[in-house]
Amino acid sequence: MGSGDVGGKLEAAPSFRRNPAAEGAEGRKGSAVSVTCGSCKFWIQDPSQQEGLGLCRRFPPVMWFQDGMDAAMTWSRFPPANKLQWCGEHKKR
Repeated sequence: MGSGDVGGKLEAAPSFRRNPAAEGAEGRKGSAVSVTCGSCKFWIQDPSQQEGLGLCRRFPPVMWFQDGMDAAMTWSRFPPANKLQWCGEHKKR
């Protein structure tokens, strides 16, 4: 399966880092949540996934590869990102 894709569900992209200061800080003014993916203008919630999993649209889509039983599949998509992650490219909404 492609990186970040497990059984049709998105997982956090391994290149992104979780912001430990944001854990449990949801909604507190001035907290680390203000610089996580969930508050970034480039992040969108993916309606086909559970709450908090979305896509980062900061850069163009990337190629994904999946080895199937019959043939390898390739496609492009925006990288998955959990709303509690951060990457250093944050832009406030």
